[in-house]
Amino acid sequence: MRKKNVDIYSPPKKILVFDLLTNLAWILSTILTNRIVGSSGNIMNILSTKAFVVIMVTSIFNPILKWKFLIPAIIKQQNDPIKAQKYISLYVKIAFSIPLMIAVFGPFFTSLESGLISQTRTFISYMSITMGNMFLMGTFFGSFMIRALEKWAVFLPFEEKHLDLSMTRRTAIISILSILSTSFFTMAPLVRTQSDDIYMQLLTKVFPLFIYGITLSIINIVLITKSTKKKISNLQAAIKNLSLGNYNQDFLMADSRDEAALLIKDFNVLLDFNKNFFNDVKASSHTSQDIANNLLSNMTTASNVVDQITGNISSINDSIQNQSSGVLQTQSTLEQIARNLEQLDKNIINQSSAVTESVSAIEEMTANIKSITSVLKNNLGSMEELNIAAEKGRKSISETNEFVKSLSEKSEGLLETTSVIQNIASQTNLLAMNAAIEAAHAGEAGKGFAVVADEIRKLAEESGTQGKVITTVLTELKNQIEEVTKSSLMGETQFTEVMHILSLVNNRNNEIMQAMNEQDTGSSQILAAIKNIMQITSEVRSGSEEMLIGNTEAGKEMTRLVDISKNISNNMNEINQKSNLIASEIDRAMNMTEENKQAVSKIFSYLEKLVI
Repeated sequence: MRKKNVDIYSPPKKILVFDLLTNLAWILSTILTNRIVGSSGNIMNILSTKAFVVIMVTSIFNPILKWKFLIPAIIKQQNDPIKAQKYISLYVKIAFSIPLMIAVFGPFFTSLESGLISQTRTFISYMSITMGNMFLMGTFFGSFMIRALEKWAVFLPFEEKHLDLSMTRRTAIISILSILSTSFFTMAPLVRTQSDDIYMQLLTKVFPLFIYGITLSIINIVLITKSTKKKISNLQAAIKNLSLGNYNQDFLMADSRDEAALLIKDFNVLLDFNKNFFNDVKASSHTSQDIANNLLSNMTTASNVVDQITGNISSINDSIQNQSSGVLQTQSTLEQIARNLEQLDKNIINQSSAVTESVSAIEEMTANIKSITSVLKNNLGSMEELNIAAEKGRKSISETNEFVKSLSEKSEGLLETTSVIQNIASQTNLLAMNAAIEAAHAGEAGKGFAVVADEIRKLAEESGTQGKVITTVLTELKNQIEEVTKSSLMGETQFTEVMHILSLVNNRNNEIMQAMNEQDTGSSQILAAIKNIMQITSEVRSGSEEMLIGNTEAGKEMTRLVDISKNISNNMNEINQKSNLIASEIDRAMNMTEENKQAVSKIFSYLEKLVI
C-alpha cells in the first residue's frame, strides 16, 4: 500500500512549536484577558512567585523532553507498530494531562504564594480567567499538535486496536473544554462586579471575553469537522469511481489516526484485492474461452469420427446380411456351397478390413474423449478458484458496509454536540431578554444595561446561527457517509451477479464432464463389441476354409454358421444403437460447450467494462 513520502528521521518542527504553544500560549492570553477583567495589577506579583517559575519550567521542558525522548522512541520502534503506538498515545496523554494539571493546581498555588487567595473575589476571578485561557489555548493548539503528529506518523501501520482518540471523543473533549473556558471567561468579571456597575461590566468585560472564547471554540470545531469532511469526500469520490467500474486509481492517503483513517485503510485493502481479483478473473476468462473453443473443435472431430463409424457399421451390417443370405441358400443346396463360400470368403475379408478401421477410429475417439475430460477437469478447478475469490470479494464489501454504517452512527454524536452549543446560545438569549426586562423596569438608569443586554442577545443569536451552520455541515457529512454506503451496496450487487454467472458456468462444466464420462463408457463398450466381431469374423473365415476343404462337414458347419450370423447381427444392432447414443451425447456435449462458451463470453463482457 502506498504511503506518503515523509522523512521519518526528521519530524516537522511544527509538532514541537504547537506543543510549546499548548503549554505556554495561555500565559500571554491570561495577561491580555486580565487587562479586560481588571486584575492586571496582581499579575507582576504572581509572575514573581516560585510556583509560577515551576509552572514555566514544567511548561517549557514538557514539550522539549517529549520531543527529545518520545519522538526518537517512536522512530526506533517503526518496525514494531504496537510499541510505537504506545509511545504515540503516551505523547498525547502527557501533552494534555500536564497542562490540565497546571490549569487546576497552578492558579491555586500561585495565588496562595502571592497572597491573592485572601481576596476572595479577585482570587476566584483570577482562577476563572486563568483556567479559561488554559482550557481554550490548550485545546486550540493541542488540536493542531495532534494533527501534525498523526500526519508525520503516517509511516506506522494503523489498526482498529490502535484507536485511542476517536472522532467522537476528540469532539466531545474539545466541546466540553470550550464550554468550560467560555463559562470561566463569563464568570471572571462577574465575580468582581459591584451591583451598581454591573451593566458597564457586561458591556466592557463579559461581552468581549464571551466573543473571544466562543470564536476560538467555533473555529477549533469547524477545523476538525472540515478535516473529517475532506477525508470522507475523497473516499466518496473513490467509491463512486468503483461503482462505475473504474479500478485504475491510486490508493487514498490517511493522514490521521481515527475512524476515517480506518475506513480509508479498509478501502485501500478492498481496492487492492479487487484489482488482483478482477485481473485473475480476466485471465481465467481468456483461458476458459480458449478451452471452450478447443473443446468445441474436439467435439466436432469426435462427431465426424462417429459418423464414419456409423457408416462402417452399416457396411458391416450389409455384409452380414449377405452372409446370412448365403448361409440360408447353402442349407437348401449343397451344390452351390463352393461358389457361395468363395463369395463369403471375399465378404469376410472386406468385413475384417472394415472392422479394423472401426477399431482404429474408436481408439482415436476414446483418446480424444480422455483429452477432453482432462481439459474439463482443469476448467472445473479454475472455476472453483474463481468462486472462492468472488466470495472473498463479496464478504470484504459487506464488512466495509458494516463499518460505514458504524461511522454513520458515530457521526450522530457530533450532532448532539452542536445541539449543546445551540442550547447555550438559547439560554444566553433568554438571559439577555431577562436583562432587557430588568433594564426596562430600571427606567432611565437601565438604558446602558439595556444596550448591553441587546448586544448579548445579538451575540447569542449569532452563536445559535453558527451552531446551525455546524449542524448543517455535520448533516452533509452524515449524508455523504450514506452515499458511501449506497455505493458499497452497488459494488456488492455486482459481486453477486458475477458469482451467479460463475455458478452457471460451473454447472455447465459439470454437465459436460458427466456427458464425457458416459461417452467414454459407451466407447469402451463399442470397442469391446467390435473386437468381438473381429474374433467372430476370424472364426467364420476359418469355417469357410474348412468348408472349402471338405464338403462333408458343410452340413454341420452350416448350422453353426447360422448361429454365428445371428450373433453377429445382434452385435451389429447393439453397436448401431451405441453409435446412435454416442452421436446423441456428442450433440448434447456440443450444445453444452456452446452454452459454456456463451457464458464465458458474458463474463468477459462484464470484465471488459471494468478499468483495471
